[in-house]
Amino acid sequence: MAAKTNDIKLPRYDGVIETWKVKLVVSRIQAFRLPKDEWEDALQDVAVAILQFRFDQAKANGAKESTALCSLINNILRMTLRSKQRDRRRLDEYASRQSHAFDQETGEPLAADSPAALRMDIAAAVKAMTPFERNICKRLSRGEPMTAIAQHLHCDRGRVRRTVAAIRRRMALAGIDGWMQA
Repeated sequence: MAAKTNDIKLPRYDGVIETWKVKLVVSRIQAFRLPKDEWEDALQDVAVAILQFRFDQAKANGAKESTALCSLINNILRMTLRSKQRDRRRLDEYASRQSHAFDQETGEPLAADSPAALRMDIAAAVKAMTPFERNICKRLSRGEPMTAIAQHLHCDRGRVRRTVAAIRRRMALAGIDGWMQA
């Protein structure tokens, strides 16, 4: 059964977390003015931390357990809000770039029909690459053969082949290898 707070059903933690602690979390969530549709998720995040929390009166310097818990809850809620702000900023930045998204080298518009999330994931993966790996990716995307790439980069074809294999593994781990052609 779920507890009701202002017409919001929240999970109950009977026998797991004391009721006063759940009420404290709800009061802090309200104080932070989280949207009501996010209360349950916030409560779950804080509940995990509460379960791991151990109050030590000897180290508390006279503070009450509720004071220490309030501090813990506030820190978690602040982290949650900062994370949401970062996500919002990233989405806003991405949206502003999409309104005038062009390939930096060719000046051609980016394909509007490719999924936005996939483009963001690929951009992040490419950003994490070394300049050597990015150079190889750029040349492969132009259709250059590995031998020509190796000659241009003054290295052997085996190094280019190993680098391409490493890039493929990295893309597979990131779950974005499906867009790559054989």
